[in-house]
Amino acid sequence: MLLSLFGFSANPVAANGTPGWDTAAPIEDDTGSAFQPDIAMDINGNAIAVWTQWDGSLNSIWANRYEIGIGWGIPELIENNNSGDAMSPQVTMNSDGSAIVVFEQYEGWIRSDICANRYEVGTGWGTAEPIETNTSVSAYTPRVAMDSNGNAIAVWQQSDGIRENISANRYEVGTGWGNATYIATNNLFGAYNAQVAMDGNGNAIAVWQQSDGIRNNIWANRYEIGTGWGTSELIQSNPSEWADSPRVAMDSIGNAFTVWPQWFGWVRSDIWANHYNVPPFLSIVSPTSGETTEIPVITVSGKTEPGVELIVNGIFVAVESDGTFSFELALKEGSNAINAEATDYAGLSTSDSVTVTFNNPVPGLDDELSDTQDELNVTRNELNATQSELNDALNELDATRNELDVTSNDVDNLQSQSLILMVILAVFAILAAVMAVMYMNLRKKIGELSPRRTEQEPPPPPPK
Repeated sequence: MLLSLFGFSANPVAANGTPGWDTAAPIEDDTGSAFQPDIAMDINGNAIAVWTQWDGSLNSIWANRYEIGIGWGIPELIENNNSGDAMSPQVTMNSDGSAIVVFEQYEGWIRSDICANRYEVGTGWGTAEPIETNTSVSAYTPRVAMDSNGNAIAVWQQSDGIRENISANRYEVGTGWGNATYIATNNLFGAYNAQVAMDGNGNAIAVWQQSDGIRNNIWANRYEIGTGWGTSELIQSNPSEWADSPRVAMDSIGNAFTVWPQWFGWVRSDIWANHYNVPPFLSIVSPTSGETTEIPVITVSGKTEPGVELIVNGIFVAVESDGTFSFELALKEGSNAINAEATDYAGLSTSDSVTVTFNNPVPGLDDELSDTQDELNVTRNELNATQSELNDALNELDATRNELDVTSNDVDNLQSQSLILMVILAVFAILAAVMAVMYMNLRKKIGELSPRRTEQEPPPPPPK
């Protein structure tokens, strides 16, 4: 068959290790024509392609999966209702590789219904099932989006008995599809060409073109977890100009952009856009509200939108690139309110608060600490007085040392004088001894020179 005209081929990422496109290759091998392809990818690079294929008697919905490291698998039929054609498939995937495809299923020539099938990694495709139950009117052009948990919302065009409306149904993991509901609440004129997008938490925005009786304008409705669909609203600034074919995209936290072509008169069409802003997400994770602690400083942590200005109890708190924050907060005794407010670049703000009670572990601890401080002050004063006394004593010791030094010098002088006196005395003693010897020698000589008296001679008479 002519692949360029009737077949369906795809081009995987270059397998030769170089960036750029590889060689195109077919991913279906049936001899019937294949058309209306759609494709989605997960964050790991795995992909699922779906398409409408003619088998010679009916159009059916087929799919093929691309797996990283393996490549494309074998095409498989993912619906088996042979009562009529199946057409216009659209597929979406979440981060773990799960996928949902929606499509039109014709019941002969009577009407068309909206059906869906789900792919789960490790299990494969399930069984296609209808997701709307209005068997009196036809439904067309389904679109579908998924959140990060695998929940999904599908939208399509369907008459409400008065005019063409926009219907929606939600798929919840573990529960399945719910009940379809109309979401174009301004039911004066027809609504067509619906598109849908979801954020990571399961909130969604649907957009479509809707007639005001003269021209088409751009309308939207928002689905919020826990609340459901709101009231549809006109999001085109100049409704007097014709606008159609909107497209919508959402980020992981719920901000969205819608774009569409809008005619300036009938001269030309321009591309317009509108932005949906949501207040930043904010949650204090720790401590939990109502918590009691005996520690006077507590760690406050949580998560918010990256890039916001975060203030907690009047303190600017740094927010990490992943939106987490953490800091230490001092507590007063008793109940403590921890109030956080995050403000984004558009000026939208969100607040969160918790209450923590600080119980002083020792009753009267502050008074005891104060008394202890007073005692320490008294002791400090006594130590200062003692230090002064010691300084005075040291000064007296220094004076006494000086006096001792003087006395020592005097003693040294006395010792020197005593030594001299002793030398003098010794000299006198020697002189005395010498004189005594000389005296004795002199007497001896005198005695030898005097006449000897006889023993008969009487001694001379004493002088009168």
